[in-house]
Amino acid sequence: MAVIEYIILFIIVILANCCASWLYSYFSKKGNNAATKEDIEEITRQIETVKNEITFVSQRKKDVIVERKLHLLNLLYYAEKIANGQNSLYLHVKNCSEYSSLYTLIDNINDASLELTHEYHILVAEYEDFEKEKAITSLINNYSLLALEIMTVAHNAAIKIRQAQNCFEKAEKDETVSDGYTQMALELNTKVISLVKEPLSHKKAANKAINQYIKWLRKLFGKGLNFEYNLAKPQTD
Repeated sequence: MAVIEYIILFIIVILANCCASWLYSYFSKKGNNAATKEDIEEITRQIETVKNEITFVSQRKKDVIVERKLHLLNLLYYAEKIANGQNSLYLHVKNCSEYSSLYTLIDNINDASLELTHEYHILVAEYEDFEKEKAITSLINNYSLLALEIMTVAHNAAIKIRQAQNCFEKAEKDETVSDGYTQMALELNTKVISLVKEPLSHKKAANKAINQYIKWLRKLFGKGLNFEYNLAKPQTD
């Protein structure tokens, strides 16, 4: 039984005991006398109070479950956003013309990595059992490493693209060295393409981690996961 369920049960027992104590006190004082109108109203009020307390606790339990589910599904969303960074990286450098867009990509991947870690910290703070859940920790660790690797490749690619642009600019300014700088620029662009095509060392482990995490989510939620996942995705501009 989860901690929250123990808390709910404890509250219900306390409320029930309070109600029972009041009723016992009431009938002890009244003895065999019939209850007056005011007494009946007081009994009704006490019963409604207990019912409202139980309803509140029950609703809070449902809210906690929904919040937990959203945090867990957001982990999946941010992991996928990091993984998609590799495809975005290739598209950004395909024409080797704009290095500044790579720094925007780095910022986006870094933000996704921070959000992934943030969601994990919220889960651990609210549900300490998740700190030892292998499916979660493996997802966080592997995708944090993958994010770092993609950002490193993007940074190196941006440097080479910038160097290639400098070579083209020098070639245009001085015709006597134009051929040499043009050749250097073309070689740098070729290196950029080769750089982003190289397999990422953390990609395989990350893929394995996300597949294990999805299997764990299926066991936790059962049917309807895809529908709920779409609803759980954070809103973006």
